[in-house]
Amino acid sequence: MATNQDQNELGEHLILKGKHGNYDYTPDQLCEIVNLDNHHKEGNKAFPDRVISSKLIVEDFGGLGNILSKLYTDSKTGIEASAVDILDRQRIYGQNSFPPPKIKTIGELIMENFDDAINKILLLAAIVSIVIGIIKEGFPDGMIEGTSILIALNIIIVVNSGNNYISERRLADLVNLSERQDVAIFRNSTEPITLDASKLVVGDVFKFEAGMKVPADCLMLEGQDVTCDEGALTGEPDFMEKVPATSENYNDGVTCTMMAKSLITSGFGKAVAIAVGPKSVAGVITEKTQQAPQPTLLQEKLETIANKIGNVGILVAIMTFIAQLIKLTLEMYHVIPCGCANITSCEAAEGCIPLTFKFAEEFKVGDETYQNDYRFYTSMLDAIIIAITVIVVAIPEGLPLAVTISLSFSSAKMRKLNNLVRKLASSETMGGATHICSDKTGTLTLNKMTVMACMTCEKAHMAGKVVSDTLATGVKDEASVISVAGTSAWDLLLKGVMWNSSARIEKNDGSDKDVTDEFITRGNVTEQGLIKFFIRALGGQGCVEEKNALTEDNTLLVISFTSSRKRASIVVRDPSKAGTDQEVRVYCKGAPDMLFDYTSNVISADGSIVDLNSSVNVPENLLNEGESSAQDTHRGLFDRTVLKFAKQAYRTLLITYKDMSMDEYESMKAQNNNFDKESDREVLENGLTAIGIFGLQDPLRPTIVDSIKKCKAAGITVVMCTGDNIDTAIAISKNAGIVTEEQVNSSQYAAMTGKDFRIAVGGLKKVTNPEDPDKSIDVVSNMKKFREIKQHLRVLARSSPEDKYLLVTGIQ
Repeated sequence: MATNQDQNELGEHLILKGKHGNYDYTPDQLCEIVNLDNHHKEGNKAFPDRVISSKLIVEDFGGLGNILSKLYTDSKTGIEASAVDILDRQRIYGQNSFPPPKIKTIGELIMENFDDAINKILLLAAIVSIVIGIIKEGFPDGMIEGTSILIALNIIIVVNSGNNYISERRLADLVNLSERQDVAIFRNSTEPITLDASKLVVGDVFKFEAGMKVPADCLMLEGQDVTCDEGALTGEPDFMEKVPATSENYNDGVTCTMMAKSLITSGFGKAVAIAVGPKSVAGVITEKTQQAPQPTLLQEKLETIANKIGNVGILVAIMTFIAQLIKLTLEMYHVIPCGCANITSCEAAEGCIPLTFKFAEEFKVGDETYQNDYRFYTSMLDAIIIAITVIVVAIPEGLPLAVTISLSFSSAKMRKLNNLVRKLASSETMGGATHICSDKTGTLTLNKMTVMACMTCEKAHMAGKVVSDTLATGVKDEASVISVAGTSAWDLLLKGVMWNSSARIEKNDGSDKDVTDEFITRGNVTEQGLIKFFIRALGGQGCVEEKNALTEDNTLLVISFTSSRKRASIVVRDPSKAGTDQEVRVYCKGAPDMLFDYTSNVISADGSIVDLNSSVNVPENLLNEGESSAQDTHRGLFDRTVLKFAKQAYRTLLITYKDMSMDEYESMKAQNNNFDKESDREVLENGLTAIGIFGLQDPLRPTIVDSIKKCKAAGITVVMCTGDNIDTAIAISKNAGIVTEEQVNSSQYAAMTGKDFRIAVGGLKKVTNPEDPDKSIDVVSNMKKFREIKQHLRVLARSSPEDKYLLVTGIQ
């Protein structure tokens, strides 16, 4: 706990004098914990003589326990969560919603049209034309030409402004929808409930995991192997390591804070929200960095054309005016005969009145007295009118109108296909697209995993076909899997899925009218698919009881899934087997091709544990074409299974386990740096025993095949980038129409793994930005090879985020 002296050292900007509502901290004080300025020496106001981490700031606030106490929250059960409590927190600390994009008024959208140089010239030309036309030809005949220009300009403004206004309103709805994020929040309970991130309040304790965006600025309460990508907020290219806010984890430069909208790239844990919405770092940055959109390429081209035409028109107009002025001057000095009010004639006429500058009604030239017809000034006005007419005629008033109508028609058609075009010029941008690099899950597919096949105890269970957008029931008879596996293997499968999973099972609260099941699943989609398989077999309540059977006290270690490891593990203790060599059990699940190297044994048909390389009879539904019977090793049987499942576009997951005594576990822990780092924990995953393989399918979206065909017809190449293995990725891309069998057979580059692709093109390198020599940019090391591969590449399997960035960087 910080002393009064410690608190005084922090200064007025950190310590509150008195109460703020029912809480001891103001929003601004809590923001200081995550304030980026406090994480380096130059910006640290409280301690200018040292570099300060967020860990130290927490200590300066009196420690994590003090912060939780003064926020009236608990690290295990969260806030009280009464209606009054939540309303108070929202009133004092704000709601967790970021300011939506400002919707412009009709007036603002109309004025935007005059950012276009052509529209400015048209308006000026119309006004001048009307004024001079009325002076010369009278009303209303003199207004015809100018009015026609105004009508064209009005059509441009109405179409542009109307379309943009409709799109702005729809975009606001779209932003609200896209900002939705489910978060597991603890509210007066040790069991989390799933709420939208916008309902998060300061003091809420929530769970987080890899792949999730941080919903609010927060302090990490507990976690393992947590790293965050904060590049969008700080510009830092490296993933930032995060540690819980405990004295054991003290380390300057390693923060215990996570910022809203940063991406959790690895790890899992719990955190408490300390700043939400506009008060968060992301909210402050968003407010400061909002800026006017830059002109599009089409707008720049039209402005260039307008400027060129305008310059030429003005030049010709000036030359015309000068020519008329010279003619009048020569006439005035009798170099040429006067035109007698007809300045296009060079012949003198009887009764001609000489030109004069005088404004008097009569003037003398020699002995002659003349009535002034002010012909010099009317001739000058005619010369000006001719010059302006040249400018007006030169301006293509139909050009912006034609472009506006064309883009508006395109955006209207796109809107009918549920493609929101916020700005008309977006159609121009899409018109220049040559490649679409698409993820698989949730983009090409429905993001609804179902167990379609299972192989355990030397027998494979297959499901029916997925039709349209309706998910098949999956494995036809879950009871047959139980029967074949036997009680022992089935129990291992059940616990291997239920316990080694971050997905949750919740009672259906009826908020989603389309879901009628009594129990629903939340979290990782693949893990949801596995859990639903067991719900169909055991019922929802049975699965809830099994999941809750593992207590926090008996969970020794959790090793989270990462894109590089492609596996996840949990180490549990069974008190009923204390003192035996089965007291500690490791459950590990992951991609078979990444997990086989750690697997030594397998559960056979009779339930015994045998060597992975021992022989086995191949079941009929796993025989290769032309085989009537076959023998293989258990490893070979698994390889057949993976290939069979992959060719049907199933994602495969291998479930394994391993037993050991508590003494063995403690010894292993002591010898491996207390399992502090990811590499230290790999020893736990050696010598695993395979239980079974699941094949899960995420059906393609109903319209995706037709969409791919349209992209190809438009000359756009679609590349699927996925984390699946190469065989599964090829099968899915064939079903979607992205790649054909002929393409795969004819080119080694049609389908590649991320690793092979990265090696072939040499990865990325930094070079000086030619537009800004003080900055560097990423470029592909071997661009020649990249161009060769790009011509054929359609599938990038086992690809990491870095591989996807490499691909997009090269294409751009």
